[in-house]
Amino acid sequence: MLGQADHADLLTLLHAGQSESSPWSGFLHRLTERCGANTACLAIADGDTEQHFATSDSARELDLTRLRQLRPSRVYAFDELDTAEDNSAQFGRVVRVDGPADWSAWLMIAREGSDFAAANSALLSALAPHVAVAAGNHIKMERMRARVAIIEDLLERTGIAWRTLDGAITSATWSATPLDTEALAAKAKQALREDAPIVRHSIGQDVLVAKSGLARAVMLMRVCREHRAQQVKCVARLWSLTPSEARFAVTLADGLSLSEAAEKLGLTLETARHYSKRIYAKTGARGLPDLVRMVITSVALLA
Repeated sequence: MLGQADHADLLTLLHAGQSESSPWSGFLHRLTERCGANTACLAIADGDTEQHFATSDSARELDLTRLRQLRPSRVYAFDELDTAEDNSAQFGRVVRVDGPADWSAWLMIAREGSDFAAANSALLSALAPHVAVAAGNHIKMERMRARVAIIEDLLERTGIAWRTLDGAITSATWSATPLDTEALAAKAKQALREDAPIVRHSIGQDVLVAKSGLARAVMLMRVCREHRAQQVKCVARLWSLTPSEARFAVTLADGLSLSEAAEKLGLTLETARHYSKRIYAKTGARGLPDLVRMVITSVALLA
């Protein structure tokens, strides 16, 4: 049973615990005080990934290979478990909670010398649904971080960085070329007022200012010339292009017109047309849109 003090104390610490520098340390310490325990531990398993949070480094880590068999929401005493190798002087209680997306969590308290009272088991039972909510939110955040890490790795491989522009805009530290941030801010505000989902601008380097569903401007920038060099080499190998032809093809894939790509690379329009004909012949592209599709869907962007 959770009393009024528990709602204001234990539950507040539990639901705020994920944001602590040492996650759930405040909740676990308060739980040990509340139950007269020596240690407390919270373990969360998402598939093969396990995380253990405890009141101290020496606190017992739950053996999840055995505890995965526990029935959810039931509080078990240590002497109900197969703990023959454990110190028989240690007493404890553990409860398991399951989530709908293939994850589980276990909350444990332990001490030596004397066993816990029934009220302590009742406390863990009452905490179980709240632990499920806190652990579920933690799992969602961890999975989101994993997806973001994958996306950031792909962006880095393609030589692209991003930043949300929601108010004050500062220099992008990851930019190889200093940005005119005032001009970028003005263009971002303009982009937010326009109906087009994406507005392309060029400030220093290739910059995209996009309108998002949250009414925030998002800036994408190609930041690494080394990545561009690798992309050019990859395109050249894929279609047996010369370095100049491959560089021109990659520049066209950025969304530039024939004349814009020629100007960017310092080519005459006549040379650009000559390059494009040779590129179409070697790649089999039926025109500029087809060439752009071929380049941006190739493995070259991951080079």
